[in-house]
Amino acid sequence: MLKKKEDQSSVKLNPNEFVLSDSLKEITCLYEIRRNIGLELSMANVCQQIFKHLLPAMKYPDHASAVIEIDGIRIASKNHDHNLTHALKSRINVNGKTCGQLSVFYSGNNPFLQLEEQRLIDAIASDLARWLERKQVDEILRERLKEITCLYEIRRGMGLE
Repeated sequence: MLKKKEDQSSVKLNPNEFVLSDSLKEITCLYEIRRNIGLELSMANVCQQIFKHLLPAMKYPDHASAVIEIDGIRIASKNHDHNLTHALKSRINVNGKTCGQLSVFYSGNNPFLQLEEQRLIDAIASDLARWLERKQVDEILRERLKEITCLYEIRRGMGLE
């Protein structure tokens, strides 16, 4: 079995420091994802931001890969092996409907930290769902603004201001 990065360093952490270190990685991951997924980004860019911060937060980051599936579109991290089957998964629910899922895989026989890693994946899937909802609202508002602007221009052209 592979050792965690902290195990390989010259500094030995006691169990409490280990837990705190893992918690810090998870908090940093969530913070960075939330900070970096703006509405101006494309879906592919948002997924890459998620992979960039999620994979290092996993127990075995060098052996982790992820896939995000939304509305039939599948985006995988660069290091993903499509033959992997052992994964933690979380549904992505937008406006009350499941539209996809976030899956994290480990290569080899590396065990997941079931509860902790599942909670992290669930939180990220929830963040992604909220981003998708905001993106939909933003697009609807942009379309309405175009319609209103067009109507205003028509009225102005008719002298009905």
